[in-house]
Amino acid sequence: MITSNTILDTQGISLRNIDGMVAFDLLDSSLNVIGSPPSIAATSVDMDTSSTTTRKISGVQLTSNVMNDVDPLNDLLRPKIVLGDGSEWPLGVFVFTDQIDNIRLGIYPVDLSLSDQTGFLDINTRYTFSRPTGASIVGAITSILDTCQISQGINGRRLPTDTTQLASAQTWAQGTSYLKILTDLCALGGYYPPYFDNDGTFVVRAPVDPFNADVDLVYDLYGGKIIAETVQYDSGILSAPNAYVVIDTSPKSAPISAIAYVAGYLPWSVENRGGRVIPVQVTQQGLASVQQAQSIANASAASATIGFQSVTFQALADPRHDTFQLVLFNGSIMREVSWSLPLTWGKPMTHKLVQGGFTNAG
Repeated sequence: MITSNTILDTQGISLRNIDGMVAFDLLDSSLNVIGSPPSIAATSVDMDTSSTTTRKISGVQLTSNVMNDVDPLNDLLRPKIVLGDGSEWPLGVFVFTDQIDNIRLGIYPVDLSLSDQTGFLDINTRYTFSRPTGASIVGAITSILDTCQISQGINGRRLPTDTTQLASAQTWAQGTSYLKILTDLCALGGYYPPYFDNDGTFVVRAPVDPFNADVDLVYDLYGGKIIAETVQYDSGILSAPNAYVVIDTSPKSAPISAIAYVAGYLPWSVENRGGRVIPVQVTQQGLASVQQAQSIANASAASATIGFQSVTFQALADPRHDTFQLVLFNGSIMREVSWSLPLTWGKPMTHKLVQGGFTNAG
């Protein structure tokens, strides 16, 4: 469950709008605050778990004189919500990825593109990266992070504590993106894809069992936070996957594969569809055991962005939303796959939730 806050937990629009503001911190490569740029225009922070770059800021513009005080090669930008009680809620740490100067006489506007710190990782390797059979997956992830030399600009690492090992030797060719290698390693370990959280921390973690874990946030149709007439349901009743099949693409005399089914008590399960299987196929090279394929199938199901039912809605802005969270929506446990938080306090936040991917292993 996320941290409670009196202002954010207030039920009602009129009370909330006067109790917050959007601000920006300019950070150096060690995440020290070196300024608070004035007159930044930005549309929203957008999080999407299906995107390679999980988090972006859209519509960023400032003036050329303000940009003169920014080093886009080394500085970072951190938007945040500052509430009336003085608490600050960061929305991620962002790297400058593109700059367009709209040249004219005098002061002119500068359009900027920013993404989260995956910009530090989405670069191609100079060398082949290999790990032998039995190598620690977390150890391999740590090695990649160290190779990328991203100790600066990153607010630490939160990695699994398990001892999961590679079931077969793995090699990534020269020129492969570091982010691609990390994503592959996470898949082999049965983890969520890697991401950066609201604090700018690099996170790798295993999916949680939604029915044995606390939900992070709660929304009720009649609780006062949801904006009236913005809720849209998609039942997905005919197309929701209920099985996730992992197949090894490496040539072997005995092919390796595994399948994860959604739990039988769920409405879209094989059992409740009269035995009808709606599969999603996941291909992976270099698997060495059915057990490894099974862990990948389970993680694929848990992080799926499609499900039996999806719902989109607008609600009062809440900066406690992060990545791969569980939400109790009108009594149903769902996973948040995307959100968009306007960088104008008082405007509603948009959410997309899915109900699906909860697995029975095997």
